[in-house]
Amino acid sequence: MSNPELRPGVLSSREALAFARSIIATVREPLVVLDGSFRIEEANRAFYETFEVRREETEGRSIYALGNGQWDIPALRRLLEEILPRDAEFDDFLVEHDFERIGRKAMLLNARRIEQGGGKILLAIEDITGRRRSERQLGESRDRLVEANRFLAETLDALPSHIAVLDESGVILQVNAAWRRFAEENGLRDDAYSIGRNYLDACIPTDAGCIEDEVIGDGIRSVIEGRTPGFSCEYPCHSPTERRWFVMRVNRFGGSGPPRVVVAHDQITERVVAEAGLRESERRLQLAVEIAQMGTFEIDLATDAVTVNEAGREIYGWDGLRTTFSRVRDQFHPEDRDEVMRRVAEALDPAGPGGFEVEQRIVRTDGAVRWIRVRGRAIFEGERGGRRAARCLGTYLDVTDRKDAEVQRERLLSSLAHEKSRLSAIVDRAPAFICTLRGPSHVFELVNDRYLELVGRPGIVGKPVAEALPEVVEQGFVALLDRVYRTRETYTGDEVPVLIRRAEGGGLERRFVNFVYQPMKASDGTVEGIFVHGVDVTDMVRAREAVASSEASLRQLADAMPQIVFAARPDGHVDYFNRKWYEYTGFADNGRTGDESWEAVHEPGSLERIKSVWAEAWRTGQPYEIEYRLRGADGDFRWHLARALPIRDEDGRIVRWYGTNTDIDDHKRAEAAAAAARDEAQAANRMKDEFLATLSHELRTPLNAILGWARILRSGAVDPEDLEEGVAAIERNSTAQAQIIEDLLDVSRIVSGNFKLEVQRVNIQEIIEAALAAVLPAATAKDIRVHRLLDSIAGPVTGDPARLQQVVWNLLSNAVKFTPKGGKVQVLLERVNSHVEISVVDTGMGIRPEFLPHVFDRFRQADSSTTRRHGGLGLGLAIVKQLVELHGGAVRAKSPGEGQGSTFVVMLPITVVHPEHPASGKARPKRAEPAEEVCEGGSLAGVRVLVLDDEPDARQIIRRVLSECEAEVALASSAAEALELVEGFRPDVIVSDIGMPDQDGYDFMRQVREKRNFRDLPAAALTAFARPEDRKQALLAGFQTHVAKPVDPAELVAVVASLAGRTGTPRDSRAQG
Repeated sequence: MSNPELRPGVLSSREALAFARSIIATVREPLVVLDGSFRIEEANRAFYETFEVRREETEGRSIYALGNGQWDIPALRRLLEEILPRDAEFDDFLVEHDFERIGRKAMLLNARRIEQGGGKILLAIEDITGRRRSERQLGESRDRLVEANRFLAETLDALPSHIAVLDESGVILQVNAAWRRFAEENGLRDDAYSIGRNYLDACIPTDAGCIEDEVIGDGIRSVIEGRTPGFSCEYPCHSPTERRWFVMRVNRFGGSGPPRVVVAHDQITERVVAEAGLRESERRLQLAVEIAQMGTFEIDLATDAVTVNEAGREIYGWDGLRTTFSRVRDQFHPEDRDEVMRRVAEALDPAGPGGFEVEQRIVRTDGAVRWIRVRGRAIFEGERGGRRAARCLGTYLDVTDRKDAEVQRERLLSSLAHEKSRLSAIVDRAPAFICTLRGPSHVFELVNDRYLELVGRPGIVGKPVAEALPEVVEQGFVALLDRVYRTRETYTGDEVPVLIRRAEGGGLERRFVNFVYQPMKASDGTVEGIFVHGVDVTDMVRAREAVASSEASLRQLADAMPQIVFAARPDGHVDYFNRKWYEYTGFADNGRTGDESWEAVHEPGSLERIKSVWAEAWRTGQPYEIEYRLRGADGDFRWHLARALPIRDEDGRIVRWYGTNTDIDDHKRAEAAAAAARDEAQAANRMKDEFLATLSHELRTPLNAILGWARILRSGAVDPEDLEEGVAAIERNSTAQAQIIEDLLDVSRIVSGNFKLEVQRVNIQEIIEAALAAVLPAATAKDIRVHRLLDSIAGPVTGDPARLQQVVWNLLSNAVKFTPKGGKVQVLLERVNSHVEISVVDTGMGIRPEFLPHVFDRFRQADSSTTRRHGGLGLGLAIVKQLVELHGGAVRAKSPGEGQGSTFVVMLPITVVHPEHPASGKARPKRAEPAEEVCEGGSLAGVRVLVLDDEPDARQIIRRVLSECEAEVALASSAAEALELVEGFRPDVIVSDIGMPDQDGYDFMRQVREKRNFRDLPAAALTAFARPEDRKQALLAGFQTHVAKPVDPAELVAVVASLAGRTGTPRDSRAQG
């Protein structure tokens, strides 16, 4: 290709090349030009110096192959191979990498892809390792950092080359880490780098090995022997997996000492051969400078014109890329301007250094002050005396962040000094005495006012303890300090006595101190001194001694007291008991006190609660009071009332606890007995109320049927069928009522001792058969099977046949009553030794275990509620027990539980009982009242009345009375049936019983009131529960009136008529039963 025609104002290729190289040489940051295959075409001097790469190592090599592949960095590959193909330029790409030669580097990469240059890449590298290290290590000064880097650079092991140092005979004196790693990685003999071996013997074997050319051996020998000053060559050294090439340099160094030979090996296998020449135009150079991310400038000294790049413009805040040096100088900070201009003038002087470097402040156009680092070099023209500076080229970089970091470090150091001063002030004001002792002689370094007050003398700082306080040496304190310094272990002393001469020429004064000797350790763990801090507790110790003296007198007084007296320390530890304690517990008076003996006499189950209350008292200072039981010497526990109060000093601190234990066992037993008596009386009163309510119900229920039918029969308006039914009902209910009255009279006679038996010889089988005959109809009606198993030779007994029959009949009646339909009742008679046993066994509802012990108690029933299924007063079994015991026998009950049946066993002795003839009498029936007109209370024609009662006789008598007064009556035997009739029959008035099985009248009325109010459907409670509280409960449930059984038919008609509004009386709750 022919050379382009030269035109005015256009540089020739040679001039352009020279200009480009001068620009590259001026740029102080590393710059590399890569071809499309990432091979290095050009690199500046800063690159070779920064990364310690020689120009010949880069020729023809890929950038990844530099340094034996050390530049094969994943982040670099990502920038070149992924980002640049997508974006033509990329700035500030951060890479951190460990290089074998120069260690870890932090770099900002700026890359440009130049399409006009055939896809070449300009890569500018800004080394920010120092700045990042400065940011991480603000605590270290710059001078130390520079010194550390210089020391590191001079250390042989930091060099990436494989280096061995030989003496004048070729013996190895030293090898570096790179040499040793190479030998280990390549399997060289173990002694290949051994100190003291001859280098040629170790590293140049006679057979085929790493070094193949004998010429190399001759060259090394010539240097070792001093025939040549140096020798270098390239040689192959192959491994089993790859082919490698190295360059070896051998140099001999002399001097005042013996000569030394240095052998250095560097791998050059992947060295990229740089192709000389610049093929790019001024545009390429400009792009390369921009990639460097630093300002560049060129000053034409003849015209004062300054040209800058984009980064330089942004640093100063200019609008354009051209300005004048005068303007630049004006933006120098006033405090830095003269020094900068002096340095520039020196560089422009032909006899001067030719370049300059300075850090300075500038004032941007927006007023902001920034720090920059400037490097410049003068370009001279002419020769010798005519030589002058024509231009000045250079770069500048914004270093404000680093400067700010340095300022921050200075601030931290200043803050540290302030904190030290503040800490010293705090130590002086501390209430404890404090001092620091330095070194093994324990020299006073720092003391506060409290310490000086304790020792009573000034001027001790700077003196050893033994010199400043000689009186403490013999007391062992200096020996303690020596031990802490030697062992590095903290020592703590509590209430330690010390004799101190607190006044000049005075005597020794005894003080007590709590103190700590704490070793002060350096960063390497060695002890530098001892930190001493503590409190003068002399006043507290003397106060406690005074208290102890007074305690001796108090203990004599306490021993004379009838109560247990104890004393405890502020932490709650009991350390004293009076004589009463040892007498009560049986412990020997041998000083056994404290928690051990105190806990030993408490009940284990209560101990935690007692300890918790005691701990809370001494922790809060509140008075202690609790009741617990203590075991005496006889092993019995007795109740005690424990009380304790704290004793405080003048500052309010607790110094002692004093307390007493008072025996309150008799009082507690009296309280328990009174509580039991109160509970028993309340239970008896409750039983009485329940019995009276039940008695009222049981008496009034048959009376209701008797009185009702009597009134109907007296009226005369009855047919034969009604007459027969009424008489039967009267007879049936009279019998039931007579039985109730007879049971009450029997109990009364038995309790009063007036009960008499008509004793005679009795065939017990006949008694049982008669009782069975009496209950059999009731059993048949419920389809209950009755089985008898009677021993015919059980033998006769003596007793009252009527009463024995009453016993058996009561047991059988209960069995039939409490056994459901289809059940079974069994009667057994057998002789056991000297008595006979009558057993009544049923499959009925059984007895709950908790009620079984009370089954024979008077007036006790397993179910006494208004919803009970079975009537009665609860006297039957009580009478059975009393009658059997009057016959000299016994009765017992058994039951597996509720729903599992029950068994009653009567045992009667076969003995002779002298008969007694009881008095007898007959009751005279009450003469009937004259007849009265039932329907006088009001006409019930057209009134629909719903009657609810579980007793059939009661239902029928009410129906008969109301029907005769022309009412339309519907009957229901249960609440469920009545609720259906409320909807179907649509009554005008409801008359309901209260005491019914499953669901009583109260629940029934509540359900009615959920649907119908009392104005639409009034209701009367007709019940045998006649107490005032029963009436109140009925009204609250929703009834308008409460009528007690037995009720007069005329009264019943009047109540219904009133509720139905047939008498002119409002429907309210004023009607009384």
